[in-house]
Order: sequence, then structure tokens, then C-alpha cells
Amino acid sequence: MRITFDTNCLINHFDTQSKTATSSEEIAQLLRYATSGKVSVVISTRAEADLDQDKDRIRRDRIKRNLAMFDVIGSVLRWDESKWDGGDVWADGEPGALADEIQKILFPSLKREEKRFGNKIRDVDHLVAHARDKRDIFVTDDGHLNRRADELAKFGIVVMRPGACLSYVDSIEARSVPRTLLSDALSEYHCFTLSGAISFDYSNNNGRYALGEGHFLFETQWSKAGKMSIHAYKDPSSIDGLALAKDVDDISQIVDASSYDYSSRTRTPRLGQVVVWRNANGIYAATKIIEIDDDGRGDASDRLDFEFKIAIEGKNFA
Repeated sequence: MRITFDTNCLINHFDTQSKTATSSEEIAQLLRYATSGKVSVVISTRAEADLDQDKDRIRRDRIKRNLAMFDVIGSVLRWDESKWDGGDVWADGEPGALADEIQKILFPSLKREEKRFGNKIRDVDHLVAHARDKRDIFVTDDGHLNRRADELAKFGIVVMRPGACLSYVDSIEARSVPRTLLSDALSEYHCFTLSGAISFDYSNNNGRYALGEGHFLFETQWSKAGKMSIHAYKDPSSIDGLALAKDVDDISQIVDASSYDYSSRTRTPRLGQVVVWRNANGIYAATKIIEIDDDGRGDASDRLDFEFKIAIEGKNFA
């Protein structure tokens, strides 16, 4: 996760004597994530320019000394704002056009003679630097920038308050910690290997058949749909999502399991189609439907035959 801090985040974190600082705990936790290598936090060249406006010299100098802990990304060159060796780029071409578009969103009638022109144009330049470096989240407590988040998103700029960003990073961190998943499936409805072929009566055991174990557990669930198709469900606790891989005829042809649509609770594969399962640890498995029997259509039992494979690493089944 690549994060850019607005200057107000630095002030709220490093001005330890402030009684009005906002989001201090959230910013501190984001920095702890950065220290542990779980996120990347940078600032733009405009952070120092913002701090130079602080009339409290002692606070200004104290905070500026802490800037050395951050990598700095460049924005567009501006007179009285940029340093020639600071990493900013000329404002012609794409950088200048981007700055103009962002300014139209934030301050459409901005005039140089305005009292707060410098503050506003630096807000624009922070976002230009963030967008040019293709970073993920711009973190700020600035109310005006947050109110324009939807419009800025059209340019791929995601703006969040520190608390919202922390919640998002926390959720990713929680998903990235592998959990040992437990199944209560009877042994006759559980295959512990990472690949194989299964044949079972899906009218038994609530239609569930478990594959793998521990971090690699997948509790598949099925129900009747006829002789040519069958319903698959994401209801078991070990399953985070399921998708239909319509572009492949065989499990080995899946090169990026994450590219499929996991938005639905249920999918209905036909004979020969492949269902991709994602478990609660973000690991992928694939099942190919081989044969379906339906006791309501002349067969002796409800029987499902499928081949399966669990991806030990990554998203590729080749």
C-alpha cells in the first residue's frame, strides 16, 4: 500500500505539544505500519514549503528535522515554491495539464492575488505529485480535499482521512495473516490432498465437500440444478468468494485467479465449466465439473464428479 501524507498529517503527528491535533493515534499507527514495511509512506516536495509558512520557528524547525525520515516525491516546478534540486518537473505537457485539472476541481476560481493562494496551490501540487507517482491513497485531514474525493477519484486519486485509511490498511493486514481453518466435515466428505478427483452424493452432508486442510481448507457447497448444471455456494465460513471461469476449459489454463468476478453468493456452472474458489486466507482453488447425476431425472442418486486443484502459491494453476 503506497500512501502519501499531506502536511497536516506531519503537523498533527510531530507537534507533540498541540492540544488540538487530530487523528494523532491513527497517523502514528500508519507510521508503525510503515516502519514494519507493511506500507510505504512518502511526502511531496510541498511539505517543506508548507512548513516554511509556520510563524512558530521552534515548531517549524522541529518538524522539518523529521522530514528526513520520509522519501520525497516531486510535483510541478513553481516559482517561489520549488527548489531547483528538489525533484520537481517542468509544468509543460502532462504534469501541467494534470495540475490544471486538479485546480479546476479544488479551486475553480483561484486567483494569484488571493490571500491564501499559496496554501491552495500547494494543495494542488501535493495531489499532482501523488498522482504522478501512481500512489494508492492520499491521506489528509483537510476537509475541503475530502469533500472533493469523489471528483478527484476520476483521476485515480483516492483521498482518505487518516482513520479511514487506517481501517482500510487494517482490513488488508487482517486478510494477509494466514488462519488455520477448521472443518467439521466427516472423513467421507473431506479430501485432504491439494489436487484430485471427487465423486460424492451432493444430497448428503448439506451438499458440502471439504478440500485441503489448515490454511488451504476449502469447504465447497453444492445443490441441485439439473443434469447439465449445478449450484455452487460461498456460504461455508472457510470460503471468501467464488467465481465462474468462463474463459477456460481446463483448470491448468487459469493464469490469474484473482481476475474473475467474486461478487455473487452463488454460481451455476455447467458440465465442463470451472468454478474458482477463494478461501478466507486469500488462497485459490479450482473445480471442474465432470459429471452430474440427478435422481429426479432418472438417475439412481444425486452425484457430482469434479476434478480439483488448490494453488499452493499465487494465482496460477498452470
